Amino acid sequence: MVSIEDLTIAIPKAGPVVRQLGGDVEDLAFFLTAMKEGGINASQGANALKSGLASLINPTKTASESLAKMGVNLNSIINQNKGDLMGIITEFGTAINKLDEFSRQQVLEQVFGKFQYARMS
Repeated sequence: MVSIEDLTIAIPKAGPVVRQLGGDVEDLAFFLTAMKEGGINASQGANALKSGLASLINPTKTASESLAKMGVNLNSIINQNKGDLMGIITEFGTAINKLDEFSRQQVLEQVFGKFQYARMS
């Protein structure tokens, strides 16, 4: 469970990014809860969200091309869900869940990078 202290730590770090992408405090708390259940503290989770969401909405050319080869059109997902953070996350998750486990892990690493990959997965 996410505490008030966790939110106090996370909101200044990741709140503006979540808000700019169409999310709210409830969405931030949702992500933090998932991360906390995975053993990631609020500060690390907020930093992972901040950089991970930026990587998701602005993927590298290499990541976009690799995803396209696997049948996932990330740019289409982003454009169809502008202003709907949970829509982006949900549709991206649905798309990569169709991949085998190894391919899914490759996708997550390519999109989020080596450092945030474990936290964002």
